[in-house]
This record gives sequence, C-alpha cells and structure tokens, in this order.
Amino acid sequence: MAKPKRTYLKLTPTMVQSITKPGRYGDRRGGLGLSLLVKKTQNGRLSKSWAQRIKVNGKTRHIGLGSFPVVTLDMAREKAVENAQKVARGEDIWAPPPEIMTVGKAFDIVIEERSPSWRGENTKNQWQASKRYSKSIQDMPVAEVTRSHVKKVLKPLWLEKPKTAKELRAHLHTVMDWAIEERHRTESNPATAAATKGLGTQPSVENYQALDHQDFGAALADIRDADTWWATKICLIFMAFTGVRGAEARGAVWEEMDLDKSVWKIPKKRMKNGFEHKVPLSSQAKELLFYAREQSGRTTGTIFPPERGGQYMDSGRLSSLMSELGIQAVPHGGRATVFTWASARPHISGPVADMVLAHRPSEKVRKAYCTSDFYEDRIPVMQEWADYLTASMGRVTPMGPVTPTDPPPQVKERVSNASEKAKAPPAPKTELIGSTNSVNTASVNKGESKDSPAEEQDKAQKNRDYVKKRRAHRVANGICVDAGSDNHASAPGATRCDHCADVHRKGRLEYDRNRRARQKRESK
Repeated sequence: MAKPKRTYLKLTPTMVQSITKPGRYGDRRGGLGLSLLVKKTQNGRLSKSWAQRIKVNGKTRHIGLGSFPVVTLDMAREKAVENAQKVARGEDIWAPPPEIMTVGKAFDIVIEERSPSWRGENTKNQWQASKRYSKSIQDMPVAEVTRSHVKKVLKPLWLEKPKTAKELRAHLHTVMDWAIEERHRTESNPATAAATKGLGTQPSVENYQALDHQDFGAALADIRDADTWWATKICLIFMAFTGVRGAEARGAVWEEMDLDKSVWKIPKKRMKNGFEHKVPLSSQAKELLFYAREQSGRTTGTIFPPERGGQYMDSGRLSSLMSELGIQAVPHGGRATVFTWASARPHISGPVADMVLAHRPSEKVRKAYCTSDFYEDRIPVMQEWADYLTASMGRVTPMGPVTPTDPPPQVKERVSNASEKAKAPPAPKTELIGSTNSVNTASVNKGESKDSPAEEQDKAQKNRDYVKKRRAHRVANGICVDAGSDNHASAPGATRCDHCADVHRKGRLEYDRNRRARQKRESK
C-alpha cells in the first residue's frame, strides 16, 4: 500500500476539523515535523491522528502524539516542541517513561533490601505493620508526600499506641530517606520529628509487667500445675530459670545444648544484640530439659514443640497461659524479676547481673573495653537463682525430679473412694507451731478493729510473713500446703499434691469466671 502523500499546509484548527481527504498533512516549515494523518477506517469513517517526524542519533522515526479531537492542534504542537527540546538535551525519547515510585512500593523495596540483616521475624512484622498503618498514602508517589500527610497517618495512633506510632514515624523516615537517595524525591524528608508537632504529649510507655521475686516461685508452681500442653508451661519455667527472652527459649534446639558441660550456647543470629550468648544451666534447668526430652522423645530439633504442629511455639501462647492463670505479669517480665533479685545481692556485681540478661554496657568506651562475658561468674549466680525459686516453687517438673538415668515417671493413682482413703497412709506430721490450715486474715472485721491503719498493716504483714515461713517449712519437709483437708494425699517434695493442685486450679478458674461475669454486669 502506497504511503499517503504529504501535503504541507499551515494547519489551523478549522482546517484540521474540516479535512476529509485521506493523506498526511504537514504543519509546514517550523512545525518540527508535526503532521496530521487522515485515513478511512474499515467502517468507512475518517480517522485523524497526530505524529512527529524526528531524527534521534542519526535515525529518523515517527512518534505518535495522539488522536484528534482528543488531542487538539495546540496540544500536538506543545508535545512536538517538548520532544524537540528533549532531543536537544540529549535525552532518550524512545525510553519508556519512568515508573512512578509510590509509598507502598518503596516500603516493599526497603523491607526486601534490609530483611536479610534482621534476626527473627519480629522486625519484619513491625515493618509490615507500619506499611498497613500507612494505608491512606500507599498509592501516593513518594515525591508528593508532605508533612501533613505524615501527621495524618500518625494521628490515630499517637495517643492510643505511642510505641507503634514512634515505630511508624521512624519507618516512614527511613523510606523517605531511601526515596531521596534513589532520586525518586527531591524535597526534604517529611517524616522528621517535626511532623509530630501538634499531636499532643504521649503518655509514658509502661514497662513490662513483672512479679516481685518473692512471689515468683509460687507463680511458677501454678504454671507447673496448669492443665495445658506440657511444652508451653515447661518453656515458661525454663525462661524463668535461665533469664532469656521468649524468642530465644521458643527457638531453642537440642544442638545448642551441651548438657555434659551444663551450658547453652545461643548463636548470635538468634540474639537481639547480635553476639553469641552462653547461658550456664543450673541443675533445675537441666532437669527441665530432661523432662522435655522424655515428653517429646526428641534429641534433635526444637526442644519445646507447639501443640498443633509447626516448627516453633507461638509467642502469644505463653502470654495467654499466664493470663488464664491470673498471673499479673508477662513472660518477658521474668527478666526484670531476676535482675531485681540479682541487684539486691551485694556479692553479685553489676556487670555480672547485666550479662545474665545478655546486656552489654551501652556507653561506647565501656563497650569497647568490656570484652568478658563473665561466664564463670554467672555459673554460681544462676544456680543460686534456681535454688531461690525452688525454695518456694517445690518440684520443678509436674512429675518430680527427672534425671537422665531415671525410668519414665509413674503417675500415682488418685484415691477415688472412702474405703481406699482409709487404707492410705496418714500424711506426715510436723511439729510446726500453730494450725496446719491456712491463716484466714479475712475473718478480721476491720470495722470493729480498734487498731490504727498503721497497726493493721503491720499485723497483715506479719500474717503474710508467717504464711510464707510456714509454706517454706512444709516444702522443705515434703508436706503439701493443703495438708489436713479431707481429700488430701501428700506427695514428698511437692508444694501441692496432685489432688490439691487440681482442686486449687479449678477453684481459681471458677473465681476468674465469676470475676469476669461481675465486671461485665457492672459495665452495663
């Protein structure tokens, strides 16, 4: 098919509108190669489209500029001038237009580039959460994001979730820095601290809930006696005896344990601070590992497997168990408890207490010169801590002492009827002064008391000290704390026998159910 003959006219809007003869109509000299192509379509109608004949790097080509009447004559001439200017600057007009970099795409690229250096999934999850929270600007080009946009994203979280809001601003700041470095943005970073002005003063972030070290052993006893998956409660107790973080305990594998040398070597890739950490294993911690080996039948891989498949236990399960038992603390709070206990003992130095938690000095000079991990000094400290917990906790595992040479522990049958109860040997007696029943301080009618508030508090404290002393005596002598009840059956070395532990657990659950129901009624 022959090319349409080019006709050179000085095009005008009226002429472009009225041309009906097929052909190519040029915009005369000075038109920068602009032309209008008129041709008939298959249905007999006329088609009019703009093109520009231009030479780039010695090659002449036609560039389409759009169809008339969507693209008018003036618009076509503006495009022709723009293309001619690009060629004059040496730009490649044949290259595809650059992809517009949006905030969502920038987030994905930064996460992909940085994730290999992150330890564990926690950091990646935080970045993914920040991307979700910035949903309102996900499709916006990074070049168009202003400080007001950042403030709008932060506002819903600033007072309700202070920590999350700070992380979000920091992540946005990193993304915008990356966009500036990659020349997707020319303006300054809009996610600086100045973007938070006018959002109000954030409430102070509370530390993790932690128990007093004097109450820690009793809480561990409740965890030990809980009716739940064995690995969940043993993992929690193991965290308490070793002072490690939850991720380090849940991800523990048998290959990291040297039971002969009583040491657990956590590789640096699993540590938050990025250095290998050696944890001295007390005899109680090793007993927990022996118990875990008997329960799982494993000698390789994960030590505390999840209940419903998978490689590692979910972190939320540990927190849920403590909440179900009514323990006013979180798993990570145990680290604060062991540090508080160590700090109160003059013979344990500050650096040793820090290294128990794998904390190195933060000051630059101290960090540079402090090269010891104080492992030898931490061995007696961890054993002393374990002995301190066991004094109030009683047996460490649900089945009592476990050693590598012990056969599988036999579960004692519970006394089920009165005739068998009569045949059962009586509970061991003690010469402890006072009644074997718990001291009931609730029976004191405060309204009738003539003592001052200070005297009442002093008496209550003395009662609590007496109960703790009596409890410690019974544990040391292998007597159940509930000795004397009708259905009691003692178990040597136990804080509570099997029956009493079950009764105590059911009573506690019933109390929690009633408390939640009462709170629900009061809230209506």
